[in-house]
Amino acid sequence: MTTQGEPLRVTAIAGTAELGGAERVLLDFANRAFEHDIALKVLFPADGPLVGILNKIGVPAEVVPAPTSLQHGFRRGQWYRPSSLAGMLLWSRRLRRHPFVLEADVIYTVAFRAHVAATWGGLHPVVWHLHKFPPVAARGTWLGTARKRPARLIANSEAVAEGWGENRERGKGKGEEDRTPGSGKRETGGRGHVTVIHNGVNLDRFHPRERSYWIHDQLGIPRGHRLVGMPAVYARWKGHFEVIAAFEQICEEFPDTHLVIVGGSIYDTEAEHQFGEELRQVTGEFRVVVSGGQEGVAGRGDKGKGKGEKGKEKEKGKRERGKEPERERGGKGERGPRDEPDSERMRNGGYAEMVQAGIPNVHLLPFQREIEKAYPEFDLAVHYSLRPEPFGRVVLEAMACAVPIVAAGEGGPVEVLGEGIGPRREAGWLAEPRNPAALARIFRSALSLPTDVLRSIGMAGRRRAEDHFSARTFAGKVAEVLREAGVGRGTTDPYV
Repeated sequence: MTTQGEPLRVTAIAGTAELGGAERVLLDFANRAFEHDIALKVLFPADGPLVGILNKIGVPAEVVPAPTSLQHGFRRGQWYRPSSLAGMLLWSRRLRRHPFVLEADVIYTVAFRAHVAATWGGLHPVVWHLHKFPPVAARGTWLGTARKRPARLIANSEAVAEGWGENRERGKGKGEEDRTPGSGKRETGGRGHVTVIHNGVNLDRFHPRERSYWIHDQLGIPRGHRLVGMPAVYARWKGHFEVIAAFEQICEEFPDTHLVIVGGSIYDTEAEHQFGEELRQVTGEFRVVVSGGQEGVAGRGDKGKGKGEKGKEKEKGKRERGKEPERERGGKGERGPRDEPDSERMRNGGYAEMVQAGIPNVHLLPFQREIEKAYPEFDLAVHYSLRPEPFGRVVLEAMACAVPIVAAGEGGPVEVLGEGIGPRREAGWLAEPRNPAALARIFRSALSLPTDVLRSIGMAGRRRAEDHFSARTFAGKVAEVLREAGVGRGTTDPYV
């Protein structure tokens, strides 16, 4: 038990050591935990880049190997199967015996498998940091456990707090509401309360920079052309095909504009790898190794040719297909593929149509660990998930880099982008979810604006990030919740 004046000993348990969204949030906290008298240590189920990064910055990080059955269960989305649950129990026992856990005052979990493993351990006050909505599988069990077992809950948005069933503000009179990002505490009806703390962003790392045109040069795009950037892990629900479909509708009007999809298979799941192959077919690209061992992209069958040459061949092929029936765009009567409701289009062969069409000016860029260097190359960024996004870290990173952002109008991004009228918000635009035609209209509006207007929208986003979403403020709020959970450690409470 920590005595007065000593740092609070906190052990964080993560679900992966890869650099996904939740893991970057953990890194933001780890970088600043010492500023709040938190002695942080971190445990992972398998090795990955974050282990080395944390140790390098002075935060002890180790691996407690999770059984293969548990790892496979999560990769396949089948964590609830008996073999995976048996693996979870074994991992929980291993964690329970690790010195980082035995010496801790509070356990801080940042992923579903970590929530379960720490809760089953039952030795310490546990704080769940909720980065996602409740899983559909066994939803009732998750909600019940969240109310009864953790000492505290942290939600990364109001949307996530409501998704976990928390909808009453604590300490406010009737009709009162605090809309300041990250300010809400809500009752849970159980052991503690959930605190809404919006994710922060490292404003020193993510900031406006002069454009270097490195993406243009790597992909063979003329430097005078504009880029719409889409950083996203390879997952179907992130909306890649819908963004491509929307871009297809405006690419002829803006021939000097390119869509650059930045990402890869971060979590090494079967679904991610399969989806990545589909994306490469749609864009006509495949992975190759270029100088220095860095992974790059080239056109199928065009190895050794420049990107610009491949783009010309795509355009030529598109013109040669002019014998196909002309697509009707705006009139009544017959409807062409572009005017078919987009959700129907995706179900009725839209993917196959994209592969055949070889949509021009769409490019893949591999996952970038220094993603902060990619945002300043974009004229516009897009984040268009097909289901409500718990927070939308891409939205905040783009804002911090002063890049205007278009996001789906639901979930966390609604809170991050700020107030506005209609689709226009303080730092960008909110597009109707799951509607590529509506997204195309936003693209058209944004790309039609003068360059100085677009830049002013980007700078408004930077100011909003500075005012409400700094990583330093975020870390202080998380530390406060952890300290609250640690009060009374070592009492006769049967849970602790």
